[in-house]
Amino acid sequence: MISVFTITVTMPQPGPPLLSVCSALGFIRPHFHLIRYSNEHPNTKILVHTLTSALGDTEFPQIIPYPNQRRKTVIHARTIDLGYHIFLFLLKLSPESSNPLRRICMYNSLASDGYNEKTIDLLDTDPHCQIVIATKAMSVGIHAEKLQDSISVGTSETQDCGKQEGGRAGQNLDELARQIIFTTLKELNEVQNIIKVSGEVSVAAVACVKLPSKLKSKKKTTPSLNPAKICKDLTELPPYTNKTTLPPFILPSTPAKQQTGKKKADELKKSEVIEVRKSLAMYEERLYFEERLLVGLHRNRPLSSYFPKVIRDWITVELPKIQSRADLNVILASLEWPFIETQGSNLFDLICSLKKDIYSRQRTKSLKQY
Repeated sequence: MISVFTITVTMPQPGPPLLSVCSALGFIRPHFHLIRYSNEHPNTKILVHTLTSALGDTEFPQIIPYPNQRRKTVIHARTIDLGYHIFLFLLKLSPESSNPLRRICMYNSLASDGYNEKTIDLLDTDPHCQIVIATKAMSVGIHAEKLQDSISVGTSETQDCGKQEGGRAGQNLDELARQIIFTTLKELNEVQNIIKVSGEVSVAAVACVKLPSKLKSKKKTTPSLNPAKICKDLTELPPYTNKTTLPPFILPSTPAKQQTGKKKADELKKSEVIEVRKSLAMYEERLYFEERLLVGLHRNRPLSSYFPKVIRDWITVELPKIQSRADLNVILASLEWPFIETQGSNLFDLICSLKKDIYSRQRTKSLKQY
């Protein structure tokens, strides 16, 4: 009797596609064993953000906080054209002290195999090579052990492609990694419509799926990661420490508005400034309690560094102009605030609450004047 074996790393999920592949190979149930091994990355955290700029734009300011953490990163783009726009955007914001053509590379089907292979090699060997902007040509079968972050600008064409893109980062299970997905509002609405129309999705079961006892006994067991520890450590994600090798990208500037003689509508009054400063001081105490006493990862950090004065002053002045979490994150990242992941949402909620209270009192006072 001749045994037939087939090995694949891209076998589809249970259902008609899987049954079709098995039938084509002559695997008819119940006369074969289907053995699956998980390629899950328990060290990878998945983040989903709404893209504030259109995919056809030439500026993507939401990306900047991530490469400014100086971690090895792959940026996935659906098309070569989109990847080229992202490349030019980062090129424009590159600091003069670094060589952008060494720091940022492109990986796509237009480049030669030798060029693409060298790009992957540089990710692992060259500390100055930080970012690769790639199309789906890099989503399958490419192994760069040093990659720590995978950023997708726009969702992938299929769910499997999205998983493959995220799997490029964190291949070294000893390092914490991230998959960051920037999706558009249009894509989110399409997903919601699909869910409403489709309802429950049934998946065909595949019979006789079992693992032979011999393989069970020989299978190497790796110590499982502690989920609680992972969630705690993922909030840190320490950046590459050498700022000389990978200096931060320049933050995109907003065009200055024409000065007028009248007082700006978005300037706070003296009493409002005092109120904001008091609220930020109270938040600093809560931040210190949560991050140092509860989490316990920053016991050697001085109190003044938890919520520095430069951040409090900036928020006080720019409070009316902070319109989104992305706006806030860009500045916090430029100031290298280490609590963006764990406290960014809380800080943004506080800012929104302060703005709501201030605007509410301003409207009430305006109505009383009439």
